[in-house]
Amino acid sequence: MMASTNSPTASVALLLVGLVWGCVWSPTMALYDGVLVNEARARGFVYGTLRVWGSVAFIAGTLICGWPSTISVRPRCFTSVGWAVVCLLPFALVLPRGDAPARGNRPSRAVRHLRSPAL
Repeated sequence: MMASTNSPTASVALLLVGLVWGCVWSPTMALYDGVLVNEARARGFVYGTLRVWGSVAFIAGTLICGWPSTISVRPRCFTSVGWAVVCLLPFALVLPRGDAPARGNRPSRAVRHLRSPAL
């Protein structure tokens, strides 16, 4: 028999998952944000504008992907993930390609990241 979602065990489990998620996600986002500021400056983007349009895209994507899940009889999680993939696929196809890797004795990507001025 499955435990009810209103049981104390389920509540404690959700609390623990939320705490672990918060502890792992918060520092990661702060580091990512710092790297993004430097990269935006280096590539000639205005960080504020980039952040605003990223937020607008996130809100629009949430609304577009969330709306079908309110009318579907399937589990909402799978519907939302499916719509997210459908919405992001065209944008993923037009992303610019990265620089070609140089040949030779270069430090690994992790070592270069740790040596970057952003850190």
